[in-house]
Amino acid sequence: SAVSQAAGMRRFWRGGQRVQFKELQLRMTNNPNQKYNRQDEARFWAQRDSNEIELGVNLDNLNDAFARRPVEMTALQVSRLKDRANALLRKAVGAFEQVAGKYAAGEKAPKALLKVAQIYRQQLTERDKAIAAYEKLITHYSDQSKEAYIEAGRYYQQVGRFEDAIRTYRRFNFSFSGETAQVEEFHYKIGQCLESLSRWTRAIDAYSDYLQKYRTGRFAAKAKERITWIKQYHQ
Repeated sequence: SAVSQAAGMRRFWRGGQRVQFKELQLRMTNNPNQKYNRQDEARFWAQRDSNEIELGVNLDNLNDAFARRPVEMTALQVSRLKDRANALLRKAVGAFEQVAGKYAAGEKAPKALLKVAQIYRQQLTERDKAIAAYEKLITHYSDQSKEAYIEAGRYYQQVGRFEDAIRTYRRFNFSFSGETAQVEEFHYKIGQCLESLSRWTRAIDAYSDYLQKYRTGRFAAKAKERITWIKQYHQ
């Protein structure tokens, strides 16, 4: 039934949130070698999704935990802490993937995929898996995937997948035309990608299009330089 589906989705979502919180608390309590803006982090977790999940945490609790952490840790202790934290993060990924897979039509599904991507990118530093999650977001929830477009486009350009980068930048500019600063950057990056593909005429067209739209833009001087260089050496 719809009620049981919603209950199941909430269960997995809350499970993922709780495990993520445990991982944060583990690091804040035990790792003296990393600096934290503990009040900001504590406030973030205390207020996050407060209408959906009770995390049982407040600012004082986290500050107390932070104050009780060991003064020094051996390399072995740091390694074990990292292993425990990563295990918790992978457990959180599993919970969020359950939300996105079993309840793909639910309102939490795109948020869950975004969580998966963020954990892989920011904490587990497994960028290929992060991009795979971003790609799912773009494919299935294109109107809710702003961050996914940005991260995927930059990744594609960085690893030389220029056709994919161009496609992603163009789709972002079409879907999120109100994001003026980002749209401007991607207009310029399209020219960069075409240049990397040795499509000199099309690269000039892209840079010229950028200059027409953003005559005094952030990348105007660079666009002019690239047009001059291409005309000098490739035409």
